[in-house]
Amino acid sequence: MWQVGCMKAIQITFEEDLLHDLDADDKVKAIGRSALLRQLAREYLRRERERRIDEQYARAYGDKGGADPASTDWEEDGDWPPEPPEGRK
Repeated sequence: MWQVGCMKAIQITFEEDLLHDLDADDKVKAIGRSALLRQLAREYLRRERERRIDEQYARAYGDKGGADPASTDWEEDGDWPPEPPEGRK
């Protein structure tokens, strides 16, 4: 996932009350502030990537919720083998 040598120290600012509450949290005590903030940053980036993909999908398909119905007509034009008898597939 990551290597210690690949990390860069940064300086961030928190309100004192928020920092106090963060430091009082059991998970933060177990893994540390930096680890928690890395997890949150990864989660944020994942959600944003999914949101952008959803927006692209919505732009591509609009309100149709899928492919253009006209593009599914090909199924009726094909010459398909008969369905297998019930119970056999």
